[in-house]
Amino acid sequence: MTNVIIVDDQQMMVDALRSLLSDQPEISVVGEAANGIALLELLETQTADIILMDQQMPGMTGLEATGIVSKKYPGIKILVLTMHNKKKYVSEFIKAGASGYLVKNDGKEELLAAINAVQRGEKFLSEKVKERMVDNQLGHRPQTDGSPEQLTAREWEILELIASELSSQEIADKLNLTLNTIEYHRKQIISKLNLNGKIGIIKFASQHGIIDERMISNILSSQLVSPTSPPNTE
Repeated sequence: MTNVIIVDDQQMMVDALRSLLSDQPEISVVGEAANGIALLELLETQTADIILMDQQMPGMTGLEATGIVSKKYPGIKILVLTMHNKKKYVSEFIKAGASGYLVKNDGKEELLAAINAVQRGEKFLSEKVKERMVDNQLGHRPQTDGSPEQLTAREWEILELIASELSSQEIADKLNLTLNTIEYHRKQIISKLNLNGKIGIIKFASQHGIIDERMISNILSSQLVSPTSPPNTE
């Protein structure tokens, strides 16, 4: 029996994973946690073979939790399951001790294959992640004014939240950081990538697959100023 803990701050995702794994007689979901802090508390009383780890969570990110768990509980395998397949994230998680990496739109069969592989002590990258890694290695990247490789993991995280239409205060609350810290990172992102404010961030996010074309169309439409609306000074 493979005992699994699901770590994700979206309860809908946790429920979906529980349901998906429930018909696998050799897999048992023995716990869940909404972030890295809750996971560490859970591991004080609950053991597991594999942790399905999200990346972006409040309080303690998946990357931070992976580094701590891999050192404190070396027998537990960590399988990252996130929305993001950027080379930088994959490399950082593997370096921190993760055994595998998938994106959330990978299929059920690939998830089961990943669980079986890491349980056998193997490393696992999903096909979509491997394709992205190869594309990056060959230089097949969307063209931007600045180099995305300059961004830190935290800056990527904040960029994605800005592109998701969260305000600086909402981002600060979500990440347990100060408003000044978020504003500093925001300026660093714009400077490093040579972007034109928030609209530039949204377009960059679309180019890199962080948000889809439908979302960017809705966001940009909402930015249009009507004759009776005050000007957008952001």
